Parts: sequence; C-alpha cells; structure tokens
Amino acid sequence: MTARAYPDTVDEVVSLQAPQVIAGEKLPREFYARHGLEVAPELLGMILVHETPEGTTAGRIVEVEAYIGPDDRACHAFGGRRTRRNEVMWGPPGHAYVYFTYGMHHCLNVVCAREGMPHAVLVRGMEPVVGIELMAARRGLGEWAGSGGHGSTATPANDDGTGRDLPAGEHTRRLRELWHRLGAGPARLCQAMGITLAQNGADLVRGPLYIIRPASAPVTAVAASPRIGIDYAGEARDYPWRFYVPGSPGVSRPARTRDGRAAPGTRQAGEESQSAR
Repeated sequence: MTARAYPDTVDEVVSLQAPQVIAGEKLPREFYARHGLEVAPELLGMILVHETPEGTTAGRIVEVEAYIGPDDRACHAFGGRRTRRNEVMWGPPGHAYVYFTYGMHHCLNVVCAREGMPHAVLVRGMEPVVGIELMAARRGLGEWAGSGGHGSTATPANDDGTGRDLPAGEHTRRLRELWHRLGAGPARLCQAMGITLAQNGADLVRGPLYIIRPASAPVTAVAASPRIGIDYAGEARDYPWRFYVPGSPGVSRPARTRDGRAAPGTRQAGEESQSAR
C-alpha cells in the first residue's frame, strides 16, 4: 500500500490545519461498540477534539494501540482484573479511560466493545490541527508558535531571530518538528490537549471531549506493528496491534522487529512508552 504523502511546502502544511476539519460529525456510540481490533485502525484519520475554558484544541489521530481484555497480557484488565483504576474499561463503550503513569504522565484510551468486555484503544499520536498555540503553551513550547491567538493555526516563527525570512523548506521542517513535539506520544498528546484524570470516564459522544469523522479525505495507508513498551507481556508483546499512519510527524516511535530492533527505514522519536498496561 502506498504511504500517505506529506506536504513539502509551507502552504501545503498550513492547508492541512484549517479549522473546518472540526466541522464533521461526532462518532456515534455504535462506532465504539465493536471489537477493539475493529475500532483501532478506523480511528486513524479521525479528529480528537477537546473544548476547554482556555480554548479548543484538535488533532488528527495518527497512531493507536489496541488492548483486548482479560486474555491480553498487556492489558490493564488481563486475567479479569477489575479495580477502581480500570473500572471505566468495563463500562459502556464510547467513554474515555484516562490513567496516570510514572507519577507524571496521563494517557488517553477509548473504551470499546460491549459493557463488561474491557477493550480499549490507546491514542498514541496525533497531528495538531486546531489550537496549536494553546497546545504549545501547555507543552512549554510557546516560543515555537506564532501569534494568532489560542484558536489560531499558528506555525513556528517565520525568521531565525534576526528578522530574515526562513527558506520554505526550513520552515516546513520546523513545523513538522513542532507537530512531533506536540503530539507524538500519549503523554505529549494529553498534555497538549489538556487531558487529565478529570476526563476519566468522559462520554465521548455527548461531552466536550469527543472524536469526529472529518469531511476531508480518509487515511488510505495504515501500517501495523507490535505495541510499544510491553516486553513483560509474553507472546502478547508480538501481537501486531499498533496501527499508525506511515510518514506522519505525529507517530511516536518506529516499528520494531521481533528481536526488538527498529525496523529498517524507521526513525527513533524519543518518546517514553506509556501503554495501557
């Protein structure tokens, strides 16, 4: 399958950030009420939106991982484990399961399947499309964003600090790096979009945190690989239940081979793993 083409000019990059992308329809409950391995790849290309008092942020989902209930050694619900922490996983589909890990990071999961069947999809990476300046401020990267306001489609500074314009290629490179630093990895994504434990259990169909199907063309290239950071999970570490959009700057890590090495032609992104384990 041909990999998705990514823009080579600033104009093409900015055109992908039009706020109109959040004009699509919210995904209905029925979308989530399916097996996690059906839902996970279909989330790619959808738009995650969070409306907050600070402003609205939105990002195109480009990387996910499926965690499939009691038989999945990498899943929080492995062996039928049911605790206060993972109770949302056991509930009705279409809700957010947010947990705190390593004493510093939040991770967002989408609850799938029927109630009582704890399937969840970890949202690992996104491309920012709306509220980039607000995302950058939350991530401590304010100097990267332009000055268009929190609802703007701001981009990195247009000069090198001397007032001289940057070549288009360098500007695009910086923008792709900004996208990576804002949304590549579950912890970065949550920080950029203001997602915390306060959103645990949030209804993704009716609340201010939701996912929409954009009017733009759907993702046509989807790659699969083993999930990240679950070496303890026995044979489950090799299940190809991570799905991502090849070439996207919002993808957190390269694919790995069965021996744990990065697959040929991929690059290391430097984001620590925070899987739904």
